Amino acid sequence: MPLHLMIHALGWTLIHSLWQIALICCLCGVIQVCFRNSHPRRRYVVCLIALLACVLFPVAEFTTRLMAIREAGGLATMHMTSQAADTLSRWIAFTEANLNACVSLWAIGVIFMGARMTSGLVWLHAMRRAGHRMPDLERRIAPFMARLNIRRDIMVRAVDHLTTPMTFATFRPVILVPVALLGQISPHYLDALLAHELAHIKRFDYCINILQGMVETLLFFHPGIWWLSRSVRHLREEIADDLAASALDDACVLAHALNELEQFQSSPHPLAQSAHGGALVSRIKRLVRPERRAISWKMTFPVIGLAATCLIAQAKPTHPHPVPAKAESVVAAATTSEATPIRAAALRSANVLVVDEDSGKVLVEKNADHIVPIASLTKLMTAMVILDARQNMSEAIQIDKADVDTLKHSTSRVPVGAKLPRREVLQLALMSSDNRAAKALARNYPGGLPAFQRAVQSKTRTLGMQHTTILEPTGLSPANTSTASDLIKMAEAAAKYPEISDVTTDSREIIKVKGRQVEYHNTNHFVGKKGWEILLSKTGYTVEAGRCMIMRLKSAGKRFTMVLLNADGSATRARDIMNIRKMLEKQG
Repeated sequence: MPLHLMIHALGWTLIHSLWQIALICCLCGVIQVCFRNSHPRRRYVVCLIALLACVLFPVAEFTTRLMAIREAGGLATMHMTSQAADTLSRWIAFTEANLNACVSLWAIGVIFMGARMTSGLVWLHAMRRAGHRMPDLERRIAPFMARLNIRRDIMVRAVDHLTTPMTFATFRPVILVPVALLGQISPHYLDALLAHELAHIKRFDYCINILQGMVETLLFFHPGIWWLSRSVRHLREEIADDLAASALDDACVLAHALNELEQFQSSPHPLAQSAHGGALVSRIKRLVRPERRAISWKMTFPVIGLAATCLIAQAKPTHPHPVPAKAESVVAAATTSEATPIRAAALRSANVLVVDEDSGKVLVEKNADHIVPIASLTKLMTAMVILDARQNMSEAIQIDKADVDTLKHSTSRVPVGAKLPRREVLQLALMSSDNRAAKALARNYPGGLPAFQRAVQSKTRTLGMQHTTILEPTGLSPANTSTASDLIKMAEAAAKYPEISDVTTDSREIIKVKGRQVEYHNTNHFVGKKGWEILLSKTGYTVEAGRCMIMRLKSAGKRFTMVLLNADGSATRARDIMNIRKMLEKQG
């Protein structure tokens, strides 16, 4: 068969796949809405069937067109093309004239996506070879393998340059564990993450993920494919969570382990099966407090309407409509405005306040007087109270069992029994937000914790923080609450302490703990970043408080203080900070 006829058939197959895949995604969406409270396995199967249908429909379309061309000897197809300009719309004629370009762009995309997938496989093979086998971990996962009825031999390797555990291969599976994770997470939380990876191995998820990657390679151009793939991966993680929780006999342990893992970055490549995938916060809430979700029938009707539109798309070609004059003016105003403060509604953090320190002018304000949990931002107040006591900063403080977090079960890289100078304990509490360090500082305050608590209350009154309540020194308690307006006052006061400014703007520090050198990093990734002149910084996170940040920085020769509270993720908080900084640069 001539190449130009095959390109013609393939081109129209790609065009028709746009509405076919959209229709499949709409139907899948309706089913997901109607059965959103069913077990994840059922919804997972529905999404897999939809993903398979997205491949089978174009294959059937292409096969049918090739058979029609072969039966007509090519004449019928060419005749239809010659009559298209007279009988069909100009959109159809335009498409006919550009089928070669359409197929060429698709082929280039497939080559690029195929190379991306291949490079991922090569990278995983390299990681497997570079890792060090961990017999101790292999023995520790044996009980979980028995509970999950896994009879295959599984190898565990510790690998550098990873930020999350992942599973590789199907018939000779390997669990790759980051070396950095081994020293920063407690053993029972590590066991929970390994149980999650075993659940992926039991279900042969790596093989399914490879096939899923092939579908993404062939149909990369359709956003519906990426939506389906994202849904498949999210449901896959929920199923693995359920299996791991059953093997652990305690879903809360896995939830805490996932919370610890959230501090690490996501997997470098989507071909890897890892416990970090999916919407992590919703997975943690699902494990700890499962809820039945009400069916939103209002969303069903628009989806059905979109499906109906897709059915008639090939019969009634659409034409581009001009942008209304009002919409054009809005766009023009948005693109031509200069030095206009960013709209608070555009920020995703729930509570925001940005102040120009030189003029005292409020630049951005969003729910600044709402009282909310403040997490580890509390440690700025702890540091000020400790420094006000003028204790010997060279005096050694011992980390005690009383300093261990029994509320959130957060981990710490400062072991019980370690003795450190008060100066270094303060540094750990502020720079790396270590909870044991903050608790030890308060416990060693003159008069103990009761006297420390009285000093905190006195400090908040002195600073005029009328809507602030701080009951403990770490911020782990959701009862530690404040407002963005009060926290601006706290930030301005903390900036007057050189010790706090110096410590919170260190990007990393090496501290000797029990005879060995340990490197600690600042929890604010903007600290030390090129182009950022940060004068004071403190991050915070708990499930109740969300992602929080206090930051004092210099931009365009001026000093600004920003407070962001209750962002739904690190990426959301980072985007808000970047947007605010761009606004500050424009104003400068």
